Amino acid sequence: MNGSARALAFTVMWAALAQSVATGADPPENGGFHSGKAFRQALDRTISATWEQVDLRTITRRIEETRQIALLVDRRLDPSRPVKFAAHDVRLGELLERLASERDAEAIVVGNTVYLGPKSATEKLRTLIALRTEELARIKPARRSGLNPSDVRWDDLTTPGELVSRLSQRDQVRIEGIDQVPHDLWAAATLPSVNLVEAFSLILIQFDLTFHWIDGGSGVEIEPAPERVVIERHHAVRKGTLAKKGANAALLDEVKERYPGLSASLAAEGIKVEGTIEQHEEIERFLGRGEPGLKSPDRAGSKTASKEKKARKESEIRYTLRMQDKPLGSLLKTLERPEHGGWKFEFRNDELTRAGIRLDQRITFDVREVAIAELLKTALDQAGLQFQIQDRVVRLSPKSTDEAPN
Repeated sequence: MNGSARALAFTVMWAALAQSVATGADPPENGGFHSGKAFRQALDRTISATWEQVDLRTITRRIEETRQIALLVDRRLDPSRPVKFAAHDVRLGELLERLASERDAEAIVVGNTVYLGPKSATEKLRTLIALRTEELARIKPARRSGLNPSDVRWDDLTTPGELVSRLSQRDQVRIEGIDQVPHDLWAAATLPSVNLVEAFSLILIQFDLTFHWIDGGSGVEIEPAPERVVIERHHAVRKGTLAKKGANAALLDEVKERYPGLSASLAAEGIKVEGTIEQHEEIERFLGRGEPGLKSPDRAGSKTASKEKKARKESEIRYTLRMQDKPLGSLLKTLERPEHGGWKFEFRNDELTRAGIRLDQRITFDVREVAIAELLKTALDQAGLQFQIQDRVVRLSPKSTDEAPN
């Protein structure tokens, strides 16, 4: 791309972001970043933007400036690599998810920061934070300073080792194993209203590291992050008419059916589950609201529910879904979520590119009470894709030339 074309692309991007911020949230009074309710509201506001060969660092900086949303890009995502990306009238949170997916990464919220990182990190990070937070909360109140939030800022060329040392001095926590943090030079960033657990975790996860508390919470020891990270929590049916004999057993069956492979068993009150924090949150939403499109649990164990359960296999969960001119990638992200089946999609980017297939191409469909195979056929046909389902994995590939849509 020549200089004038690059400048035009940047102008288009900047104009789109400047226009979108006009209807966004009011900027923070202190000129910094949003936190709390304002942070969540800012992620829900819509944005339109187009980028043509603009690097990831420039994009994230402009979003931070115009939306007052703190973004932290994992060191493993090359910030200088150009991005070609467009989005029209979508939630800022969704735009960040799609932007991350362009790098085979994910975007998740940690406190008042959106972290963009590889899936190997995002699938562990919030659960690690929950584990360290619960451990610290069990320590006497005098050592709970690690849960007090404050802003953390650093300048260009700061090393992660310096950050860890600075945080330990701020909260008077002794550090062991700091030599495990490699030397690196980081770009300037801000973590607004972040506590010590969150800050340590956001820094260390970028090297596949975590920590555990020592000396009654007066120190931490850095260690490699485990391959599998889960947290144990109890869930129970609500009191009253739903809490009838057999309700917890029915709930256990329902959870096992919805989340294959999840460790769950009956407990004294309710069920005991070992899973990620995201899985626990999904179960809580499932128990509390019964989200549209999902089968509501029959906690009393009715005969009707039992018959439906026997007649339906995991791969035959019924979907009612309508998408109007939405990116193909949005559908895949939706179906990957545990509450929508937890499907895993596998494909080769180079193979799709050669076939002219992109995850941001638009699809439109409306299905009601269909199995996963019918849903995928309806949606993927128009994108020129074929698929194979094995267990919870969907393998995508371009249709042969004579099958591809005109």
